[in-house]
Amino acid sequence: YYPFYMLLGHLAPPDLITFNAARVVIAALLAWALWRLIAEILPAPIERRVAFTLALLGLGLGWPTLFGGLGGVIRPTDILAPTSTLFGAAILNPHFPLAAALQFVTLALYLRAQRKPYRAGTLPLGALACLTVGLLVPYHLVVVGVILLTDVIAARRHRAAFFILLPSTAGAV
Repeated sequence: YYPFYMLLGHLAPPDLITFNAARVVIAALLAWALWRLIAEILPAPIERRVAFTLALLGLGLGWPTLFGGLGGVIRPTDILAPTSTLFGAAILNPHFPLAAALQFVTLALYLRAQRKPYRAGTLPLGALACLTVGLLVPYHLVVVGVILLTDVIAARRHRAAFFILLPSTAGAV
């Protein structure tokens, strides 16, 4: 069902230590990928640090909702669905944060490919990252696809988005 866990079981003994070690390593990879994406978007170091902290630990407005007595009316997903935040996802399992990290890598490479001069290999690496997302958690491709399609429509960058998405859709089928 999850090729990631089958691969993990072949690389190390399938026990609790392997699972938790994978979680820690992949949480570090998630933080690195998030930083790379933020570095592609924001120019100032202070903006990068604030965005990184908010994105990684962004716990949402669930706590004020519950403490304000609106928990019966509004169901805060940041508390009721831990994988709705990067921090919660990194605590629960390794495959979900790995898919999120690969999404960030795909988007960062897509942004880097738009810069001049073009760095050779950027788009194939983005396509490989997107293909791996499709093998890990196929429905995450919807998020990547919507983001890239929105950028294509807004900026008419059809060529780069097409080459990143093409291998990933073939891997998800």
